[in-house]
Amino acid sequence: MSTDERISGIGVVMLVTGERTATIKMPNGYCVVGHVGGDRSFDFTRFSVGDSVILEMTPYDMSRGRIISKANIL
Repeated sequence: MSTDERISGIGVVMLVTGERTATIKMPNGYCVVGHVGGDRSFDFTRFSVGDSVILEMTPYDMSRGRIISKANIL
């Protein structure tokens, strides 16, 4: 497995812990701490509890991830 591999998934925001961080529940019931990082934080709209987001994680640390965008799921 290379270091550039990323695992993407969709989760639901359960708790907003800061302006750029949140606790996200994945469909399998696993909770992940997600953050908006880098240049995306300037363009990213705020999220609230119940929003679906797309999360990107590394296979080495599945307890943290980067929030890529909001998911448009109805």
